[in-house]
Amino acid sequence: MLFSFGRFLIPHLPIDRDPLHTRLTDNVALQYYRIKPQPILEKDMPTKCTICNRVKGKRMCKIHDSDLICPQCCGENRGGQCEGCQYYEQGKRFQMLKAASSGQKKFVVELKEEIDKAVDRAMAAIERNKFSEAKDILDRLMRTDPEYHMVLYGMGVFYAMQKQYDAAIEYFKKAVDVFPIFVEAQYNLAVAYKSIFDIANMIRAFKKVLDLTQPGTDFYTNARDMIQGMEKTMRENNGVGLDAFINAQDEFDRAFSLMERGDWKNAIKGFERSIRWNSTLPQPYGNMGLCYAKMGNKQAALAAFEKALEINPNYEPAILNKAATEELSEGQCLSLDLKVTRYYGTKKTSG
Repeated sequence: MLFSFGRFLIPHLPIDRDPLHTRLTDNVALQYYRIKPQPILEKDMPTKCTICNRVKGKRMCKIHDSDLICPQCCGENRGGQCEGCQYYEQGKRFQMLKAASSGQKKFVVELKEEIDKAVDRAMAAIERNKFSEAKDILDRLMRTDPEYHMVLYGMGVFYAMQKQYDAAIEYFKKAVDVFPIFVEAQYNLAVAYKSIFDIANMIRAFKKVLDLTQPGTDFYTNARDMIQGMEKTMRENNGVGLDAFINAQDEFDRAFSLMERGDWKNAIKGFERSIRWNSTLPQPYGNMGLCYAKMGNKQAALAAFEKALEINPNYEPAILNKAATEELSEGQCLSLDLKVTRYYGTKKTSG
C-alpha cells in the first residue's frame, strides 16, 4: 500500500500541545459558535411600548427589566449595555456594513429576524447535544433560505461541533462570501482550518478577523495571539517565518493537485518550489519520490525518500514507499494505485 501526504503541515509543530499560543479549546470555540437566545415572550405581557407608550411593544428589552418596547425606541436607546441582545447584534452588523461600504466590493445583506431566531434555536439544540433536532431546523431553513448567511453559518456550526471540519469550512466560506464582514463566521472558519491543520488558510482567516475587528475585543485578541504564537513556533521549531511557510504550503498544495492528476513532472517542479521556501519537512520529498517512481526513475525516487527520512526517520509513508520502490527495476514504473492520506507527524495512517 502506498501513501502520500495530502495536507501540508509541520510534523514537529505542537499545534495541540501549546495552550498559550496555539490551542483553542472547544469551550472557546463554542463561545463564538453560540448566539445568545432571546427570551420567549409571555402572552400576558403588556402590549404597549413601556418607553413611548404609543405603539405596540414587540421587543423584550434587557436594560428595561425585560419590558416590551417598540423597534424605534429600541434603536434610540441602544448602547453598550445591550451587549448580547440579538437586536443590538443586528444593529452592530448594520453599522459594520456602513463602515465597510467604502473601498470594498459592494454587497447587500438582508437581515431576517425570524430566521435568526430559528438558527439560534438550532444553536441551542447543538449546545445540548441535540444534533438531530438542530439538523431538522437547519434542513428546513436550507430549503427556504439556502443563501442566507445565518443559515449557512448555522450549518457550519452544526458540522464543526461534530468535528466534520471539511463540511464546516465549506459552509463558513459560503457565509462570508454572502456577508464578507461576518466576523463570527470568519473566526470560526479559522478555527475549523486549525482543526484540520491547514495552517496557511488558518492564518489567512485569522488575519481577516484582525481586519474586521478592533483591538481589545475577544476576536481580535485571540486571532492576534494565534498568529503571533504560530510565528514564534515556526521560527523556533522550523527556522522559517510564517510567510515562508504559507508560501511553501501554497506551492505544496498546487503540486499535490498535479500529482493527483498524474502530472508527475510538473508536480515534482511544484514540490521543489515548496522546498525552496521551506526545506525542513519530509512530505515534499516523499511525494517527489512517488512521482519519480511513477515515472520509472528508481534512483531519483530512492534519493527523495532518503532525504525525507533524513529529516524524519520515522516518517512512515517514506519508509513504506521506499520499500516498494526498491523492488522495482530501473526504468520500471510504479504501477500500484496511489492512496492519498492525511498524515500528521506522529499520527499513523493505515491503508
